[in-house]
Amino acid sequence: MTDFFGACLCIAAADVPSLSGQVGGGRPTRGFQTGTFPPEQAGGLHTFTNVCISVASRGQDMRRSKEDSEQTRTAILDAAERMFCEKGYAAATVESISRAAGLTRGAFYWHFRDKAEVLGALHGRTFLPQEKILTSAIAPDMPDPLGCLFVAALEALRSFEVNECEQRIFRIMSDLTIEQDGREALARIHAEMRTLIGTVMRRAQANGTLNPAVTVAEAELYITVTIGGLLAEWLTSSKSFPLALSGERLLRHLMTLLRADQGDIPRRCDSPPGRAGPELGS
Repeated sequence: MTDFFGACLCIAAADVPSLSGQVGGGRPTRGFQTGTFPPEQAGGLHTFTNVCISVASRGQDMRRSKEDSEQTRTAILDAAERMFCEKGYAAATVESISRAAGLTRGAFYWHFRDKAEVLGALHGRTFLPQEKILTSAIAPDMPDPLGCLFVAALEALRSFEVNECEQRIFRIMSDLTIEQDGREALARIHAEMRTLIGTVMRRAQANGTLNPAVTVAEAELYITVTIGGLLAEWLTSSKSFPLALSGERLLRHLMTLLRADQGDIPRRCDSPPGRAGPELGS
């Protein structure tokens, strides 16, 4: 848009009557036609040309500045992820993160207020596909929210098993040395996920698919502890068991407990008419 505006300025400047000149036999010329201009008029054209160049280059500079800013932010997050994994959250300082990113502390504070904000940004940039499925599961017209939750949990385990970035983030989030500011950030992140799972359980309770002998709070706790415990044990044991396969078996037993019908667990997250649900892989 800025380049277009600059081009318009150039055209307008070329069409200003005061910038007309004389060519050959005294025929008047306008704009950028071939000709010669008196010194005082030529100076005016030079000024307008500089305006065009300035506006266009400013747009390019702004784009470059935005790209540079995004690259700097990414470099800080990459460095923080390494430092948190290698040293732990408490031992990783703003200075060490900045140095690892090849930046100054000023650059760090331009993008982040403190380490806790970096921690939240690290979690936010790790795409978790199950969050999308859970969002679908809480729709009021979703016929089987527990089925969607099961699909989401398995998708999470399969993704986690092969995604080293997710594994690093989980290790960081599980770091017991995280200071108060970081714990507050983690508490907000965990609360959001628990709220999402709790909403799924309330939907299941409302449509009669949740076992009436199990409360919403109990169901939320069972799911949270099962998934978190599986991930922690898999990492602690140096990945000594197949995470997705073992997790699926455990979750099937859990879902049998949670479901009111005690029947088979669907292999896809069935959506209302007009919306395709994610399917559980084989």
